[in-house]
Amino acid sequence: MLRQRRIDDRQALFHILSFLVGAIVVISYLSITSGGLNNALTILVFLTICTLGIGLVIISIIAWLVGMIIVGPIWFPVLLYLNRNSARRETSFDRVQQESPLITPNETVPRQERNSLTPNQIAVIEYMRKGSSYGWSNSQITNRLKVQGWSDEDIESAQRIISNSAG
Repeated sequence: MLRQRRIDDRQALFHILSFLVGAIVVISYLSITSGGLNNALTILVFLTICTLGIGLVIISIIAWLVGMIIVGPIWFPVLLYLNRNSARRETSFDRVQQESPLITPNETVPRQERNSLTPNQIAVIEYMRKGSSYGWSNSQITNRLKVQGWSDEDIESAQRIISNSAG
């Protein structure tokens, strides 16, 4: 979820940057061909007024496309580099935290059990089940829960509930 949000932010930044760069290029081109910045801005104003804004929309799209052509070859290698480095830093521990926040229950705990358990117990049980599905040992799961601040009582209680439901 967090990773998807980062990707969406980067895409939005790419499009905004493309439009800004393209607008600079288009206005510069109009300035050179019309004889100055004042003439270029006058052309844009008359284009907007005479076409009821349609001309400005078309110029904006052209600016965006020109910007994408200029920014794209620089932007995409940078994104590949950032994504590759962020993927290296992400561990299976991070994936469990992203997929299953410790507070929100999902369907790994059956509804009958969920009614008699506290939210803390449900969270620890779900974390333990997710961790074991990633191949972590019980000691790894226990250590990670302790690092996150869970008490020995919560961890042992969850282990008993898991062993009772499995047996």
